[in-house]
Amino acid sequence: MQLQQLLKSLELRNHAPTEQWNPQYCGEIPLHIDGNGKWFYQNSPIGRERLVKLFASVLTCEDGEHFLVTPVEKVKISVADAPLLIVGWQQVESDQGP
Repeated sequence: MQLQQLLKSLELRNHAPTEQWNPQYCGEIPLHIDGNGKWFYQNSPIGRERLVKLFASVLTCEDGEHFLVTPVEKVKISVADAPLLIVGWQQVESDQGP
């Protein structure tokens, strides 16, 4: 699988249409993603995987800053390195050429 195909498949999965929303900026919240990709709220780890997935589905990056965006609000969060990490990879054979 080529990188462009991977990126396209990631965009289609679990992604809200944040590019279609233009909400009001509501400031920064104490949500942080550390260098290992773990999510924290007020310095406490977020243990609910479904909640992290929900937040990740509305995560955007603009000029190197990260935001959670909904149809009605946009909040800035802090990210130590990269907000998302690839934790598993499986190459699927395709009958399409390179």
